[in-house]
Amino acid sequence: MILSLYIGASLIAVTVAYCLRFQLSGPQLGYLKSFACLAFNLFFVTYHLRWFKREYLLFVGYTPDLFNEHLSLQWLILGCLILHCFANPVGWKLRRWYSPW
Repeated sequence: MILSLYIGASLIAVTVAYCLRFQLSGPQLGYLKSFACLAFNLFFVTYHLRWFKREYLLFVGYTPDLFNEHLSLQWLILGCLILHCFANPVGWKLRRWYSPW
């Protein structure tokens, strides 16, 4: 139960982070928008790091048994960490990967 909730919440958080990145990137990017996205991503980076290093979830507590049962969970956490680190908005307009030059 906890594992499926964590996976769902992680995927939603990464999706929201990249939606914010695409919506807020461009010449209109200001300090407030940039810091808001940075705070959002930093919260989830520290959340994933806390669970990776100390096996501690925010509302659940200490859960060492999940890492022993599901070894691929550490790879999921690492992937979410990397994705959140690169989900910051930039000062130029981003294009979709399928759009022409």
